[in-house]
Amino acid sequence: MANPMYGVPGLANLLGEKLKDPKQLPLIVSVDAFINETTALSDYIVPDTVTYESWGMVTPWHGVPTKTVTARRPIVNALTEKTADGRSINLENFLIDIAKKIQLGGFGDNAISDSQGNWHGIHNAEDFYLRSAANLAYVANGVPAASSEDMVLSGLERLLPDMQRVLTPEELGKVAFIFARGGRFEDATEAYKGDEMKHKWQKPLAIWNEKVGTSRNTITGEYYSGCPTWHPQKLADGTPLAEKYPATEWPFTLTNFKSNIHSAVSNLSPRLNSIKGVNPVYIHPTDAAKIGLTTGAMFTITTPTSATKAMALIVDGVKQGTLGFEHGFGHRELGERAHWIGDIQQPVKMKSNDGVNINDIGLIDPTREGKGVLLDWVVGAAARQALPAKISLG
Repeated sequence: MANPMYGVPGLANLLGEKLKDPKQLPLIVSVDAFINETTALSDYIVPDTVTYESWGMVTPWHGVPTKTVTARRPIVNALTEKTADGRSINLENFLIDIAKKIQLGGFGDNAISDSQGNWHGIHNAEDFYLRSAANLAYVANGVPAASSEDMVLSGLERLLPDMQRVLTPEELGKVAFIFARGGRFEDATEAYKGDEMKHKWQKPLAIWNEKVGTSRNTITGEYYSGCPTWHPQKLADGTPLAEKYPATEWPFTLTNFKSNIHSAVSNLSPRLNSIKGVNPVYIHPTDAAKIGLTTGAMFTITTPTSATKAMALIVDGVKQGTLGFEHGFGHRELGERAHWIGDIQQPVKMKSNDGVNINDIGLIDPTREGKGVLLDWVVGAAARQALPAKISLG
C-alpha cells in the first residue's frame, strides 16, 4: 500500500531521478508483493504476501457502533520463496530475522512472557499473531472454545500444527473460536443502551482549538486560526495560489475522486480492468466545445509543474472550469512494464493505455527551500485538489 511515488502529488517529478542516484540515497530496501512505482527504485525488494496468504488484526473505523477486532489468517499457502528453515518470506519474518541478527530485545528465544511468567520465543509470524489472538480471546470475560464443526467448516485444520506448537490446548480452542469467525465481535444488541449509544464519542466539538490557535506558521511567523475559518489556497510562504498562477493563464482547476471500481493497488486485476481499464478525465460540455473536444478524444492537461495526455469524457456532472480525475489509474509500474529478476522476465499487461494519475502533474511549491511539493499550509497534507491547469487538443 505504501507507494509515495504514485500517491503523493508532484513527488515523482521532484525526487524520481534523485532516488535513482546512490549519492543521494545509497541504499533503499523495500518489502512488497509487487513492483510499484516506488519499490522499482529499490536496491533490494523483499517479497511479501498478499491478503489471503497473510495474518492481520485490525479494528474498523468508527462507523461500527460495537466493539470489534477482525482477525485475518492465511487460507492458502504463500507463493513466496521459503527460508532455509521452511518459513515463507514476508514482512514479519524479515523483520523478526533482522531483529534477531542485531540482537534486539523482544525477538528470538525468551522474547515474551505469559500471565504465569513463562517465557516464549518469537521466531516467525505465527508465534506473534497466534499469541496476539490468544490475548484477544481471553480479554473481557473471554470466548468459549471452538467446536469440531467450527474447525472443519472454517478450514482451520491447516493451521493446527502451528497452533499446537505455539498454544496450550485451552488457548488453542479459544483462538480457533476467534479465527473461525474472522475476529471477535460484540453482540449487535450492545450498540445502544436505551436511546443512547453505548460507545460514545467523548470529546467535545472543538469550536476553539487552543493548540492550533497558539501555534505559528514556521515559515511566515503568523498565528494559525483556532476557529473554523476560510483561507484561500496558499503557497508555503503565504502567497495565494491564485496570485502566483492567475486564472487568466490557468483557467482550469483539477479535482480528484475515488473510483467505484479501482484502488491504487487493484491495477493488476484482469477482472476489474475488464469493467473499467482506463479513466477518462471529466470535462464540462461548455469547456470541451471551446476547443472542439469530443468524448474519447485525447487532450493535454498542463499544470505549472508538468503535463499529461488524457482521454476526455464530456459530462454535465462536473463543474465548468473543473477537470475530474478518477483515482487508481495511470500506473507506470505494477505490471505496466516487465522487469527481469535473474534470468526470468516478469509478465507485462497487454494494455496500451492505463489512464492518468493526477499526482503525475501535482504541483511543486516554488517557495519551499529545495523545492518541495505543494502542501496544505496548516496540516501539511499533500495538496491535490483545485490545482491550476490549462488544456489543449492532442
